Amino acid sequence: MRASTEPVITIGPGQGVDSPYELFQVDGAMRLPDGGVVVVVGGHHEVRRFGPDGAHLWTSGRHGEGPGEFEFPTLLTTCSGDNRIVIYDRSQYRVTILDNDGELVDDHLLDFGDRTPYGGIKCAPSGRMVFTHYADDGQMPDREGAYRWVAGIVYSDGEGASPRVFRQGIPAADRMLFFLYGFPSTGRPLTWGRTLSIAATDEGAWIGTADSHEIELVDWTGNTIDRMRWDGPDLEVTDEHVDAYREELYEAYRRGGRDDWEQRFNRVWDSERPHLPTRFPAYDELIIADGLIWVRHFRPPGQTEQHWLAFDDSETHVATVSLPGRMQVQDLGSDWVLAVVTDPLGIERLVVHQLERHEP
Repeated sequence: MRASTEPVITIGPGQGVDSPYELFQVDGAMRLPDGGVVVVVGGHHEVRRFGPDGAHLWTSGRHGEGPGEFEFPTLLTTCSGDNRIVIYDRSQYRVTILDNDGELVDDHLLDFGDRTPYGGIKCAPSGRMVFTHYADDGQMPDREGAYRWVAGIVYSDGEGASPRVFRQGIPAADRMLFFLYGFPSTGRPLTWGRTLSIAATDEGAWIGTADSHEIELVDWTGNTIDRMRWDGPDLEVTDEHVDAYREELYEAYRRGGRDDWEQRFNRVWDSERPHLPTRFPAYDELIIADGLIWVRHFRPPGQTEQHWLAFDDSETHVATVSLPGRMQVQDLGSDWVLAVVTDPLGIERLVVHQLERHEP
């Protein structure tokens, strides 16, 4: 399946600086049962709702630390719905719940205990919050180079509930460590590194390490109750992939416009090339939307499209969706996709495309 040539809904720049159609740093969006859209506009610290025709209906929120105010909000889609919009503020560790009209229903802090979350929060339809924490022991290597975090998975049932670790020792993000004067200096994600993907259900959490085309369902006591495997592309890194990546990196520095762009490119390339992995991650995104489990295959250098696989409750592969690489997918349905597209001037638009079947 592919996206329709033209979107059926476009939400983008309107008239005037204060127009509700001006988007800046979208941090989560979802399509509602009536066909409308809810979006968190992080750059404006707001939640906005639009009708099925793309018309603005209401705006809620502002910058601040009080009830209904946000610092760095993100939309939690799996536990949101037609009359329950759940926003997590990753700066304040706060959950805000709005109703269908954008009115404040609940506002509370999450108790993480000594398990500070790393990355984002996922939620089950019931509202149970799931997050990862990375252990301190044995994480940092004693030499420069690639290494991998080990994570634990934690859940919290909301205000006043103590967090509970239900799975430990999960291989997580690949990272690179650099030393300066014999001491650890900086770390960053490894190019083509694996990441830990999580999607929460009421039964448990789907967990994927991206080592292979496989994910597992872990119940709330930490036991594996199901596994899902599928056929996917070859993960071997070839010389053609390396050459394509080098060309992309070269062009990025050249377009940057700095006088020393070539010297900067050479420094980065010389430091990255020896540490490029020999295998790609199997996937880099896992979401539950419209009653389906969606997995996005990792997109290697030189590939212009992103590929999503959809599985139903019986773990049957029901669809493969090919989308332009520039689309930042926010939500997916069996016959539509909601995404952010950004033009060369950095202007964001939220679009809904129909998904159409095509001949291979």
